[in-house]
Amino acid sequence: MTNHYILTNVVVSDGLRFLNEHAEIEIKDDKILRIGQCGKNSDPDIKKIDLGGRLALPGLVNSHHHLYSALATGLSPIGPVNNFTQRLEHLWWHLDKTLDEESIYYSAVNGLMQSIRYGVTTVVDHHASMGAVSGSLNIIKKAFEETGVKGLLCYEISDRAGEASLQTQIDENIDFWNANKSDSDVKGLMGLHANFTLSEKSMKSISKQKPDALPIHIHCGEDLADFKFCQDQGYQGPIDRLNEFGLLSQDTLLAHCIHLSDRDYKLLDEISPNIISNPESNANNNVGVMNIEKIQKYVLGTDGMTGNILGTMRSHFLQRNGNIPDPLKV
Repeated sequence: MTNHYILTNVVVSDGLRFLNEHAEIEIKDDKILRIGQCGKNSDPDIKKIDLGGRLALPGLVNSHHHLYSALATGLSPIGPVNNFTQRLEHLWWHLDKTLDEESIYYSAVNGLMQSIRYGVTTVVDHHASMGAVSGSLNIIKKAFEETGVKGLLCYEISDRAGEASLQTQIDENIDFWNANKSDSDVKGLMGLHANFTLSEKSMKSISKQKPDALPIHIHCGEDLADFKFCQDQGYQGPIDRLNEFGLLSQDTLLAHCIHLSDRDYKLLDEISPNIISNPESNANNNVGVMNIEKIQKYVLGTDGMTGNILGTMRSHFLQRNGNIPDPLKV
C-alpha cells in the first residue's frame, strides 16, 4: 500500500530566513515530494491532514548527549557534590558502573523518545557503562533503529576502571566505527571522557591505535580541574594537550570549551574543530560560561540534562552575556 498524503494548513520554515505561512507538504513513502502553497494539489485520491496552522521545521540536532542519564531523574548522590569532580564521583560515575545491557537499552529508548518529542531527529551520544563496555554501542544502536533517530555514537574512554578496561573501551569505539562505516543513519566516533581522566600513557595508546579517519568526541575544558590537570602535565591547556597527541582536527567534537588558554584559543582558530556549548549543564555544574567573544562558531548540546534542545537554546540566549571565566587569571 502506497504511503501518500499531504499535510495542509502548516507554517513551513527552515529556521533561518524562509517562511511560508500557508503551506502544504506532500509526502510519499516517507519522503517529501513537494513543499508549496495550500490548495495547489487538489487530487481527491490523496489523503489530506490538516495541521491547524502548526509550525514545521527541519529535524533538530542534539550535538552532545548522554542517553544513559535519561532514567537518572531523582537519583541521590552517594556523597557530597560540592564541586565538579565530586559530582562525577558521587553521582554519574557511580551510575554508569551499575548499568547493564537492559538499563543501557531502556535508557537509550527513553532518551530518544524524549528527543523526538522536542523535534530532535539526530543525536550525538557520548556513552559510558563501566560494568558493561563491550557491545554497549550496538545496544544503543538498536534503540536508534527502533525509534528512527539518526546518530553518532561513541564510548567515553577514561582511566577510572583500570588499564585492562581502557583497552576494552578503545576496542569498543574502533570496532563500532569499523562496523558502521557504510550505515547512513548511525555511525561511530572515538569517545574520550576528558583530559583529566586520561593519563599520558593512556593518551599515547589512544593516539597510536586511533585510525586517522576516526574523529574524537571529548569533554574539553569543562571545569577548571581539567585545565589545571593539563597545565600540571606540562601543556598550556586541554586543547593544546589534544593537539600534542595528534587528536585535534577539523572533525574533532569538543564539548564545553570553557576553561582554555590563549594557546587553546589560537588552536581553535587555526584548526576549526566542532565546538559544542552545553549551557544548562554548565549552569547545573556551576563550571562557568563559554566565551562567545572568542568562540563565535559553535553548536549546542544538552549534555544529558534533557532532550529539549530548544529549551537549551533559550537557556543559552539568557546566559550568553554572563560572567566569562579566564582560567589564566584564577
